[in-house]
Amino acid sequence: MVVFILALLALSQVWVLDFNTRQAQGQRLSDASTALLEKLSAPLEIRAYVGIHEPYIRQAISQLIGRYQVHKADMKLVFVDPEEAPGEIRDQDVQQVGELRLFYKQQQAKVTSLSEQSLSQALQQLSRDKQHWLAFLQGHGERDPTGQGNFDLSHWGAHLRSRGLLLHNLHFSDVGEIPDNTRVLVLASPRVDLLPEEIDKIQHYLEHGGNLLWLLDPSLAPDQLMGLGSLADYLGLEVQLGMVVDPGSRRLFGQAREKIALVKDYADHPISAGLQDQLAVLPESMALAHQSTMFQGVALLQSIADSWLETDNNQQPPVFDSPADQQGPLALAYALSRDIGAREQRIIVVADGDFLANQYLENSANLDLGLNMMNWLVKDEHLLNIPAHQRPDASLNLSDHSIKTLSFGFLFALPIFFLLLGVWFWWRQR
Repeated sequence: MVVFILALLALSQVWVLDFNTRQAQGQRLSDASTALLEKLSAPLEIRAYVGIHEPYIRQAISQLIGRYQVHKADMKLVFVDPEEAPGEIRDQDVQQVGELRLFYKQQQAKVTSLSEQSLSQALQQLSRDKQHWLAFLQGHGERDPTGQGNFDLSHWGAHLRSRGLLLHNLHFSDVGEIPDNTRVLVLASPRVDLLPEEIDKIQHYLEHGGNLLWLLDPSLAPDQLMGLGSLADYLGLEVQLGMVVDPGSRRLFGQAREKIALVKDYADHPISAGLQDQLAVLPESMALAHQSTMFQGVALLQSIADSWLETDNNQQPPVFDSPADQQGPLALAYALSRDIGAREQRIIVVADGDFLANQYLENSANLDLGLNMMNWLVKDEHLLNIPAHQRPDASLNLSDHSIKTLSFGFLFALPIFFLLLGVWFWWRQR
């Protein structure tokens, strides 16, 4: 009897393994992964580190890679038996059975989990023609791209790194100027006034065509820009007094969360082209206005029409009853650009940096929106609108052998088992 139960448990493990690998593989690539493969012009080699004594893992890898090979004929899969290549295992720092190494042009990437999402993220990393350094200004209470607090940006930072972007913290006390290889400067909600000399360095960086992501802090008053008011004036931006109130969030989350701004209508812009059916959530947001002769501006995010800008933060609950209150829709983020010589300068300013914080990043479209913003800023347009999370395959596909085994188990083995178990209990009672 014990042997029979153990056999059933073993069979169940086989079924679970078969289901999980097929669910992770699905039956066809997502449109985003297919589009990504079209951008890879050179041959790609994938080396899978798994021995000949692991046929199930080899089969799962072959099936997953095979779906990519349908769209890229020069993708080559090579299996490496760890017992036969210990030197390569050491050089590549392989830590577990089934790890993959991708080699494309002069670059390589590592994949440690078998899924379309993981493999496509590695392909994103390889598809970047250049190394892009993102400099996160620190030293003024900013959100930290490596910090683990709810306020910080480590989750977003991890997603950026997994897609081949290079992040570093910038302290003006350590370097005299913003490094020349900085692709994007990130001002992540400073909470302490910057020194005039630091503001001059940022101004110099922008005047020479540097790209910028500026995340404002909604907990501060609009006139508290931490010394960056001159930067807002240079960009032609006005941060308006008050907080956005969204009746839609009141209906969705309750009256206590009515200052959550919901974005469902996006501007006609490459950043938001693939987000039209998704909802972005800005926990608390101010409103922006833009007027400039130097920069072309697009209101990238806007609140819904029946929202308003509440100027009396002490009023509970907020009511649209003051001449100073402003009716929506309200601009919550701007994408700015201008040509400097033969180069295009790109800038994004968001009135609520919380939407990328650890606490809120996984809400609805926030992560995809944040990744798209950065891909646009570094001018990797071919990586725009590739979903951060691939939807798992909803169907269960079993091999003929698994179907026969499963059918035998439920139709014959289990009834016989319960019959014998009943006979055994009857005999014990007698």
